Amino acid sequence: MPAAEFSWIVKELGALSETVKIQTFKQSVKFSVVGDSTNGEITLQENNLDKESERVIVDSDTDGLE
Repeated sequence: MPAAEFSWIVKELGALSETVKIQTFKQSVKFSVVGDSTNGEITLQENNLDKESERVIVDSDTDGLE
């Protein structure tokens, strides 16, 4: 995942809450927040796109690691 995309996700969700929870799974990464008046969640699935700038690769040995 490009650093700019990671930064954007954390910045956008960080506007909703002081804490952004990041969980890694074998083939996905989940970003979530719980705020006073709203909740938010973004899940990125691993893909093998030809365009490197849109490719998401997840390399995790564990499920649900925070």
